[in-house]
Amino acid sequence: MKKKTIFFDLDGTLVDTLKDLRSAVNYSLREHGYEEKTLPEIKSYVGNGVAKLVARCLPNQEENPDYQDCLDVFSHYYENHYLEETGPYKGDVKLVKKLKRDGYNLVIISNKLVQVTENIVNTLFPNMFDDIEGDRKGQNNKPAPDMINRAVKTLKIDLKDCIVVGDSNVDFEMGNNVGCPTILVTWGFRDKESLSKLGAYAVVDNTKQLYKTIKNWSKNA
Repeated sequence: MKKKTIFFDLDGTLVDTLKDLRSAVNYSLREHGYEEKTLPEIKSYVGNGVAKLVARCLPNQEENPDYQDCLDVFSHYYENHYLEETGPYKGDVKLVKKLKRDGYNLVIISNKLVQVTENIVNTLFPNMFDDIEGDRKGQNNKPAPDMINRAVKTLKIDLKDCIVVGDSNVDFEMGNNVGCPTILVTWGFRDKESLSKLGAYAVVDNTKQLYKTIKNWSKNA
């Protein structure tokens, strides 16, 4: 049986980053005289990268004259504070270790800047991932297939032997764009009701269910 590959989303799937994202957003908003955002608001805005996150926090979004400066202030702040309140969800470190021991290729696919993504993953999941893909200049972010295609070339793998694990419609759309099934988790940034309507391979509520679903997929893929 060919070695299988799992493409993991980061924010909302393996790591809870909301509080640090909120701190960076609100720091930038305060600097520019805008109303700060609550944690539920930030949660509803994430999923398409930090540029879109900042835009969604501003009146008129990208058309706002302060948009670029707000993004720059956010980015500078976040790059120096992104691990203050960020950590793995319960059971995720154990899950990743178990999958690693089982012999899967494990890959991170994130819309965060690649340097930040690498630092978070290497700090919280040291030596566990075979490839880490993030936002790079000249590359389209999720749900575009660019990051997965880069990982496929790096690891010399076949997409027929791959599955996506994420927490949002963005991850589901990315899976569709490369022809991979997607497992969606309900502990992240989107509610179970909305996830269940997407038509994913499976929607799971905890890491035990996720592990079992991955193993079942492996047997049948």
